Amino acid sequence: MSTGCRRLGLFSQQFARWAANMLMRHVVIVGCTLAIAGCEQIKDLTGEKSKPASETTSPAPAADSNVQTVKSIDGSFEGEIIGGNPKPGSKFSYSNLGIIFLGRVIESLSGDDYEVYVDKNIFKPLEMHRSYFDATPYHLLKNRSASYFAKEGKVTPARFDADTGITVSNGGLNSPMPDMVKYITFLTGDVRRQAIYDQVLKRSSLEEMFQPQISIASSEMVEPQGQNRKDSMGLSFFIEDNYGQHFIGHSGSQNGFIAHFYLRPDTRTAYIIAFNTHATATEKDSSQDTRRLDREIKDYLFQNVFPLFAVKK
Repeated sequence: MSTGCRRLGLFSQQFARWAANMLMRHVVIVGCTLAIAGCEQIKDLTGEKSKPASETTSPAPAADSNVQTVKSIDGSFEGEIIGGNPKPGSKFSYSNLGIIFLGRVIESLSGDDYEVYVDKNIFKPLEMHRSYFDATPYHLLKNRSASYFAKEGKVTPARFDADTGITVSNGGLNSPMPDMVKYITFLTGDVRRQAIYDQVLKRSSLEEMFQPQISIASSEMVEPQGQNRKDSMGLSFFIEDNYGQHFIGHSGSQNGFIAHFYLRPDTRTAYIIAFNTHATATEKDSSQDTRRLDREIKDYLFQNVFPLFAVKK
């Protein structure tokens, strides 16, 4: 077990009292509960106490007056504090911390390091032999992609082979596209391999994770697009009804990389896309924007490709 995990501490007595009413299901709904309620100070995952929100380097105002966005002093960590002691499961707020805690739960229950547990019980049965956490194995270094940040015509290399430390369960996984296709196939299901898939996670449990748990208001979405779009959170998955179709997906970004996948359960079709350059648009230069490109590709596939696989009624 990593040293960082051993030092994973409670944030405050107030948080502990609030968390006593929280179910594991609430943590798995990525962030609908694991924003910190009413805490003036946060003890970070290295055991060091961070500054109060009022003293952070660049606190950003949020649309909700009860929500404060805070950053660590070095800018490497950003999160939200929700005031008003919201009832667990009552409010959506994306939380990377939730997944970090879930990784710790897996370690406590299994007795394995998180990385070891995932390798033994997910990677190996799904034959994801080129997937790994953090530092790249020597035999795969020649295939390791570099990543970049681009802004106003300037391209800056990101850290190569970054070590995510205590946050490994949240963002330490590296997986090539062929391995991710194997994982997506596991999510969509395949009767020929279902016996193996059920050893990873029973289909009934996976489909439970695909069920809506809490709605996401359109005001909380970035540029909501589509036709009669409705969004909600499942258990670790985003659920989107759009263009008369039902999708399950997830996205993420880290260290210059951006990735996104969506699957349509009724047709067992899916797509996955990844970028190794995070280009950010500004008022001075809006021509390069990776997230906008990601949304445009998604919108095109939703409208023009996924319907091709639907059974004609």
